[in-house]
Amino acid sequence: MSFEESKSEVKSELSVPVTPYRWHSNIYLLWGLRIGQFVFTIITLGLSAKVLDFGINHATTGYAVAISVMTFVYLAIVTVIPLRLSDCVLAILISEVILAILWFAAFVALAALHGGINCSNRYVYSSGWLEYCRAGQASIAMAFFAFWLFDITATLFWLNVMAPIRLATGGKLFYSGSEATLTRWCNLRISSTNPHTDVEALPPTDLEIVPPTNEANLPPADVEPPANAVVGASEPTDVQYPPRAERPIASTAQY
Repeated sequence: MSFEESKSEVKSELSVPVTPYRWHSNIYLLWGLRIGQFVFTIITLGLSAKVLDFGINHATTGYAVAISVMTFVYLAIVTVIPLRLSDCVLAILISEVILAILWFAAFVALAALHGGINCSNRYVYSSGWLEYCRAGQASIAMAFFAFWLFDITATLFWLNVMAPIRLATGGKLFYSGSEATLTRWCNLRISSTNPHTDVEALPPTDLEIVPPTNEANLPPADVEPPANAVVGASEPTDVQYPPRAERPIASTAQY
């Protein structure tokens, strides 16, 4: 591999979006938000259907049923199907924002329809008035919680997915680099598993694994002596130094 190819490969690895490890990227928090959206959507659908079954076919109640069905289908898609960053990340962000707006409109409409009703006057209308009134007023709270949760998930999707994409791509709102995916069952953060480096996801190979060797047990290597070395010569062990020359001792006689 040439230097330019290795440089481009390192640059592509560094530009992969990664969700930061913060409190808002906790997987259990994100799963809990999706479960809450499922729960409040189903409850709102059941309460609105009960109001329709009472015989009051109001446009507001029909709108609540329609938005509940739309939300249930959307949640089933984004939680079951593992989506890649290059597929429809921007579409998910837009869908989260639109659903938050639609649920806010449903909350306001249901509050205007059922909020000012006094359920104690049930005997004036019919015997089923109390159940209808309580179901209608309960749907107001359920619609508010659904709007609140979608407002939160839209914000968290921006922090966990869109902000890392903008950081890796230099401000763009889409990414088409690698095969990075969103975390399954919530799709509210980028998966921390890289399909190219995940050892368990790699196909099996037939390469033989060589155990590490101990250098202490290896035989000594044959080292060729230098060209100017004398073969068979060894360093002397006993060095004989010549005797020190006797110097004449100066006479101390007095002349």
